[in-house]
Amino acid sequence: MGRQLDILAHVGGHIDDFSNRWNVKHQVVKGETIRFGKFRSNDVGQDFAHRTHRGTASVVIGEYGKAYVQFSKDFESTIGPDFHVYISESSGISDEATFKSTEMIELGKLKNTLGTTFYEIKGINPTNINSVTIWCKRFNEFIGSADLK
Repeated sequence: MGRQLDILAHVGGHIDDFSNRWNVKHQVVKGETIRFGKFRSNDVGQDFAHRTHRGTASVVIGEYGKAYVQFSKDFESTIGPDFHVYISESSGISDEATFKSTEMIELGKLKNTLGTTFYEIKGINPTNINSVTIWCKRFNEFIGSADLK
């Protein structure tokens, strides 16, 4: 029974991500961009089913000095059941090993695998963020990363 529940959760996560692609609700935070970088699509840890295709990640200082990670309108990754967004002071995160060996701060579940979204940054000085990474928690899979400048 437990295995069946895992399979249903896995399939359900993919269905949710797939349906979100047809319901893109761009979420934009306005403010000053202080760091940005492109998601790579050819990292060692990526494969056909686990990758970012394109887009950028930016660190934006918004209203009241709150900091956010903002994904660009052209952001796109593969769909998955449990993708989460992480930030780090390290850069060069390119696979499962470098993700696991790096101190990461989770910003939350990836809101959409297509289009503009933002995530509030807490627990780190935004000028110290050097990478944004997408990771599948359920299956410990590296999805993609962007080094920020």
